[in-house]
Amino acid sequence: MKAAALWLMIGLGAITHGQIRRTEISTTSDQTEVLQALIAAPEPMNAREIGAWQLICSGILEGNDVFVKEDIFSFGGQAGIAPKLSWSNEALCLQFVAPRGGESTVARLVESLLSNLKLDDERLQMLRARLAAPLPDDWSARLMGERGDLSIPTEFVQRFADRALRPENLILVGTAGTLKATEGRFQDWRPRRVSPDIRVTNSALFRGPDNAKTMALVAGPFRPSTSEAATCLAMVALGGGKSALLHQVLRESKGWTYRQEALLRPETAGWRPMIVIQSTESLPTRTEVVQALMDATDKISTIDLERFKTLAGSAIDGFNPMSPFRFFETYQGTPQHRATWMAFATLWGTQNTTPESLLSDCKRVTLDELKDAIKKLLGQLMDRDP
Repeated sequence: MKAAALWLMIGLGAITHGQIRRTEISTTSDQTEVLQALIAAPEPMNAREIGAWQLICSGILEGNDVFVKEDIFSFGGQAGIAPKLSWSNEALCLQFVAPRGGESTVARLVESLLSNLKLDDERLQMLRARLAAPLPDDWSARLMGERGDLSIPTEFVQRFADRALRPENLILVGTAGTLKATEGRFQDWRPRRVSPDIRVTNSALFRGPDNAKTMALVAGPFRPSTSEAATCLAMVALGGGKSALLHQVLRESKGWTYRQEALLRPETAGWRPMIVIQSTESLPTRTEVVQALMDATDKISTIDLERFKTLAGSAIDGFNPMSPFRFFETYQGTPQHRATWMAFATLWGTQNTTPESLLSDCKRVTLDELKDAIKKLLGQLMDRDP
């Protein structure tokens, strides 16, 4: 039985209690309770602020003066699923899954970890060392993106935390039980009001091996909706499997790459289309890549269209490891992944676009609409400079 059928989740709209946005989701099939917290990063951020954001996000599960790390994983993992922290320069996501009856425990954990950060000199020194370590490969560095200034003083990080992590910036998505357990828990959370820092310093954009050959091409972000179904299907057609265009054209036909992916990266403004390719030899230019894919797009048939729709179905159901739908990692259709989907949907104001509704819209896309969407995407792609 498919994951989507095992666990039906319906966005019931954002429920506001005070300043925090809350979205209720349906109970999981195994009767566990999910609580997802999302905080979008302030926009825009200079290099010092990016560094502070990265230090804050990377240290959340290290614990604070109330819950040490061992307690977080012990109390927060009683359903057999470990606490999950995902973050990028765009957003911070913190998620707990509780057994029935454990709703208040995970609610207390989320409240404590977000409102009582431990950001002393010793903790920040450890986090700086962790973040300064080179990423394992060029591919990971491309996906990670811009690295901030980590040499900032402790006081700056603490002030930035007061500006970034606030009740009005928090989105909570959860089952009825976990949301009820959060009511009133954040009422004493009153961070200091601080002004944005205006000092701008340079930041390192890329941290990969010097001898790697990797290219990242990005387009402007969009919010998923019925009108953007063709764009989503276009991303599947480009990179949704070995029968998709990137693999067939860039690897099999041209021999330019040995690894290639098309993905939708979640950002504050929506999903950002991104193509990443890697080669052991010299990479083709952006113009060569785009033209080769444009030529292949003209040859897409109705049979190809149906194949891409099948790939879209497996991607949204969670059975496609090459799915372009990402929320920091490949979407797998589990209750936990679907809670993250709804958290970003709340951020984007697109709670009505569930995985099922998006797939239904994709299945109605015509051949001409798909071709136009692919060409439009390709025309927007720009190099993300190393």
